[in-house]
Amino acid sequence: MSDFEYGAWIIFENGYPRYYFNILDDRYAGMRNVFGNDVELFLTDTFSRKGLNLSTRPKVFGFPLNAKAKIVDLDLEALPVHFLTTD
Repeated sequence: MSDFEYGAWIIFENGYPRYYFNILDDRYAGMRNVFGNDVELFLTDTFSRKGLNLSTRPKVFGFPLNAKAKIVDLDLEALPVHFLTTD
């Protein structure tokens, strides 16, 4: 994923890449009106409210991870829709 891919995020669990989220993916089509103008804020708030240890940014012990970037091929699964529902 390039830095310029619109509407896409890598979701981290315990500082490691775990899921892939793209707002344009058909599986999230019925939820687009719920995301609002700031999708990243929606994701962060929803993960926190549900008690999920997920983040849109890598962190170690709660601190942002400042590391050198390198290109790595990952096969990440899509973020499960039930992580985003407000029930």
